[in-house]
Amino acid sequence: MRRRIFCGTLEGMAAIKTTRRIGVHLSTTGGCWTAVNRAVEVGANTFQIFSSSPRMWRAAAIKPADAKKMHDLRAQFNVGPVAIHASYLINVCSQTETVRTNSIAAFRGEVERALALGAESLVLHPGSWKGLTREEGLRLAVASIEQAVAASTLPRTTFAS
Repeated sequence: MRRRIFCGTLEGMAAIKTTRRIGVHLSTTGGCWTAVNRAVEVGANTFQIFSSSPRMWRAAAIKPADAKKMHDLRAQFNVGPVAIHASYLINVCSQTETVRTNSIAAFRGEVERALALGAESLVLHPGSWKGLTREEGLRLAVASIEQAVAASTLPRTTFAS
């Protein structure tokens, strides 16, 4: 099997227009916008990131300048859609009230960061309903997600082109 490796420049990638999307999960070290450059460098035109540490409950808000830079780079290099992967700690169907309360707050933060970054998707593993029936777990998950989204006050970011 032959593999095609992209060895071009970032500027060269800006000219490539395709409907086929090839992506990868990327680091945001140095700022969330750096994921766009990393995607282009490996020949990807879509990617997934964590909007914060996947192993911590609390996360910093997205800086507006970083969101704008990500938006501009995505437009420049035709990169998208972008997916945010929610924290592994989130368990919106937990029977433990404390875990579910923390999960709702954490998921609300994920929604707000995804909106701030203009991400098209948000990936969530709803967690475990251990000790409950499947139906009870699903009801808790739906109620928790609805509560998180309803409490989110951040509108989708719009950028002037």
